[in-house]
Amino acid sequence: MLRSLPKGILSLVLVGLIAANVFVYRAALAPRLLVLSVLEAGKGKAVLVETPSGETLLINAGSDASILRALGSALPFWQRRLDIAILTRPDTKTNGGMPEVLARYNVQLLMRPATEGSRAFEGALGSAPAPRRVLARGDRLELGSGVTVDVLWPPPDAEMNTADGALVLLISYGKTSVLFDPALSPRISKYLDSLSVSSPAPDLVISSSTLPATFTSDGISVVSK
Repeated sequence: MLRSLPKGILSLVLVGLIAANVFVYRAALAPRLLVLSVLEAGKGKAVLVETPSGETLLINAGSDASILRALGSALPFWQRRLDIAILTRPDTKTNGGMPEVLARYNVQLLMRPATEGSRAFEGALGSAPAPRRVLARGDRLELGSGVTVDVLWPPPDAEMNTADGALVLLISYGKTSVLFDPALSPRISKYLDSLSVSSPAPDLVISSSTLPATFTSDGISVVSK
């Protein structure tokens, strides 16, 4: 069939096939990255985590419905599933946009700390059918591809106020780790430092005051959008 085509069209077809093969091979041989996208969402921020094997984790949802526009720019237009959504603290600046996320996306699991007001805040998120779970220090989430999320704070069975009881998360992939720090009080931060004195320091810290433009190291890529 190809032999019956004019030489000019045949040349274009062959060039197209070669380009397609190059694209496929590049994709197959490309390094497997864990991508963390820091998203602007109203007066707050969210972090979208995408593992090399395709799992998705959303940490916080910002202050309002603009999180939907941010997620729409970070994810393929057809994707309406999030494997996990985590609220690091139950307030509207940090998670005012979470009801919109739960209404638009199929969230498989919703997680929160056991701080004062967390249960009431979770109840106000609507009737999304996502299973719920409380996180505390010592919990570990396995996201696949060797990606782990360790909960460093708050301690188990300790109902604390919103400021002191926010979740501190350490995301690790290979030898690289990123600390998600919700800017705890100096007293709690000092205590956490004393607990981790024998642990390697994280390669990057993400908080409301330190947001990297770009960061890539040993399989982890962090971008701000």
